[in-house]
Amino acid sequence: MKVTDRPQPPCADTCPAGVCRLSCSLEVVDELLSTPGAASGDEVDLLLDFRSLLRARRDAEATLRLFCDLRRRLEQRHYLAFYRLRRWLENHIVAEVSPSRSENCAQVPLRLQFYCMEAVRRQCLCAAMQQGLPLVTPRLGFSFVPVTQPVSSPAVCGPALARS
Repeated sequence: MKVTDRPQPPCADTCPAGVCRLSCSLEVVDELLSTPGAASGDEVDLLLDFRSLLRARRDAEATLRLFCDLRRRLEQRHYLAFYRLRRWLENHIVAEVSPSRSENCAQVPLRLQFYCMEAVRRQCLCAAMQQGLPLVTPRLGFSFVPVTQPVSSPAVCGPALARS
């Protein structure tokens, strides 16, 4: 076996988007899908939809909403898989907060400590306030971190707020 034929280890918790293998999250979902009895028929359908969203990397908010739904359904039975997915999403999606419609936005890190998308949104707004953003009429969106941009570097807001 050549060195390049060896399976890659799972991504670490601190795997930034610029370094991480994009297939990490897909491998976790594939593992859940290939385990007999791991999910019911409806859950398998949701996992397939989630896999499609992860692969496309276009709609971060829909990806997070579906993740929260799957997490409520499956995390008790598959904690490690959802731990890995949660960390991957936190490293590959950012929240983009704008204090008002006409102001520039700021990126805040995503923390998936809650099972409900509205609680995640609230937590992101609170993080923005802690950074000193005056939230008059705040707008919040989510976007995938470009593969070439580390999570910690500043960036212009992506398409998430353009759709809002």
